[in-house]
This record gives sequence, structure tokens and C-alpha cells, in this order.
Amino acid sequence: MNTAVATLDCPVDLMEKTLLENGAPLGMVILSPKDFPTRHTFEDGIYLREVFVEKGRMIVGHRHRSRTINILAGGTILVSINGRPKMITAPATIVSESGTRKAAIAIEDVTWINVHSNPDNERDLGLLEDRYIEKTDVFLEHEQRELEALTKCLG
Repeated sequence: MNTAVATLDCPVDLMEKTLLENGAPLGMVILSPKDFPTRHTFEDGIYLREVFVEKGRMIVGHRHRSRTINILAGGTILVSINGRPKMITAPATIVSESGTRKAAIAIEDVTWINVHSNPDNERDLGLLEDRYIEKTDVFLEHEQRELEALTKCLG
């Protein structure tokens, strides 16, 4: 079995926990949106989150709180949706159900778009993140440790 497929065959929660606790290969794994270029587009009632992922990078996504339309606008990606790996080449559209988590490896440079309903036309990215995704306790603990290390470093 291809190593990438074997990696994506495990549950995303376990994958995230293992990567955060044991360290991930530097520059290969993306665990936070701040780790990759993102463009946000707002139209009446719609919020688009467009991410750009370099070939060879792995993404571990957060759980989505609601149904989400995902558009692969460019590239090829091996994506695991709730532990089921599938190779997808652009152009492609996937609808993920509420509670879905995805992990993926970019086989080529990738442009991935999440489409969310935004009935109140909110533009605050922090509020939108809270609205659409659910971070695991493991990730929140990791994020807190990173913040504490940065604070200590900056004095």
C-alpha cells in the first residue's frame, strides 16, 4: 500500500494527536491556517475560504460544524474524509456533512475552497472560525503551548 494512503487511513483525530505530540516533519504538515496562504472572499450571504497548499504538504483540518461545499480548483490531492482516502484531481466539488474532518496530502500544488453560508455577512475571521469549525482539545493545548513559548521568548 502507498505510504501516503496508509497514513491517511487512520482516524483524523488520532493523526492530529500523534503529529502534535510527537512532532511533525518541519515544513511538511499544516495544522493551522496560519501555516499556509489563505484568501477570504465575501459576497452577500456567502463566505469563501481559499487556501493554497504546496506539493508534498500534509493538511490536518478541523471538524466542520455544518455542511460545507469544498471545491478543488487546482491540482491533485489525496484526501481522507473521516478516514476514507480518495485521490481527487481538479476540478472537483465535494460536500462534507456536519462533523466531518479531513486530512490530505497535496500531490501537486493545490487550490482548495470552502464555501460557507454567511447570512449576516460577518467579516470577522475569528468569529467565522468559531462559527464554522471545532478545534480539538489536543489542538487547543498545542496552540496554548506555542503561545506560551512565544511569550517566554519575547520576554
